Amino acid sequence: AMHYNGHYHMHGRLTQMLLDFNGYIIAYRTMIPGKVNDSLVAIYNREFQKIVGHDLALGDPGFQGVSYVVPGFGRQQVQSVSREVFYRVSKKEQRLIEHVNAFVKQCKSINKENTFVHNESRLLACIVIAFGLYNLKRSWGYFRGN
Repeated sequence: AMHYNGHYHMHGRLTQMLLDFNGYIIAYRTMIPGKVNDSLVAIYNREFQKIVGHDLALGDPGFQGVSYVVPGFGRQQVQSVSREVFYRVSKKEQRLIEHVNAFVKQCKSINKENTFVHNESRLLACIVIAFGLYNLKRSWGYFRGN
């Protein structure tokens, strides 16, 4: 029951990532039980808070209420010109993390289409390898447009 995520309608684990402005994964928290809310995890994530410091991170609307995150708006929340401007700018910035998510989800050992049949420590190893591979490929210039 702890690993069932009603949003995705499946059992699983969640991962939160922190990217720098160059698109590198600089921190992550993973193996979060699927049923846990993004904002709740972020509120208690002291490591991300230390990294962000006095700055702010940009997140999607699921991070509402997190002191160090400026959450984007959902489309239905855009009801003024200023919100429309913020929505467009924040969506453009959020595209970078969506590219990282897409890369990680393509990794056959951890994507949603496959059931992971090994233990949790091996799943964690696969996630860490995928993140390292992403950062390496970024350093080689594979993701220039993102």
